[in-house]
Order: sequence, then structure tokens, then C-alpha cells
Amino acid sequence: MTAKQLADFVIDIGGGKLGGEWHELVLALAQNGRLAVLAEIATLFDALKDEAEGVVDVTVTAATALDAKQQETLSRALARRLKREVRLHNEVDATLIGGAVIRAGDLVIDGSLRTRLERMAFELSA
Repeated sequence: MTAKQLADFVIDIGGGKLGGEWHELVLALAQNGRLAVLAEIATLFDALKDEAEGVVDVTVTAATALDAKQQETLSRALARRLKREVRLHNEVDATLIGGAVIRAGDLVIDGSLRTRLERMAFELSA
């Protein structure tokens, strides 16, 4: 396949949702043998866009599923603390026993019962 054919194929996958600038970017990447980095470019673009818009993705891993009220309360509290709009993602990990682990970028708040028990066991054995 030529670079143009490869670029056209990738653009067709987009289903007509890509504007003219994106066509040029995909073609330039294909011509320079860099089409493999398109996914990484998209990831970086999304991160920069979220930063510019003041949005942060927060993953909450809890021992049990959070109900709607808990999600709303946690979302509001995190928005105040992080001074950004929060996009909350929920995960369940029964091994946490209780509590939750909150991850927002580099920030990790570990309020899980498992971690508390591990700390207590370490302090008792030291």
C-alpha cells in the first residue's frame, strides 16, 4: 500500500468524523512512516484537552459498588479539592475489604481497609 492509500484507509475508519486538518495529519504520519503513533497522539491530545477544559478523570476502586448518592457526594468533594470538574469512574475490588482507593492523575488517596490492616501489621512486627 502507498502512504496515501494507507492514510485513506485510516481516515475511512473514522467514518467521516475527521475534518480536513486531521486528514492532513494522518497523511503526513503515513508518508513519514509514523502512523503507528496515531493512538499515542490521540491520547496526548485528549489529556491536553481535558487539562485546558479543567476536567480530570478520577478512578474510585471500592470494595463494593458505589450507589448514585455516594458517587455524587464523592464527585462534589473531589471537585472542590482538585478545583476541576470530575469525571468519575467506578471499579470494584473485593480484596480491599472496605473503604476505597481514589486515583486522579498522580494523586492517590488510599483509604482501603486492606492497606490500614497491612500498615498495622507492619507496625506491630517492627
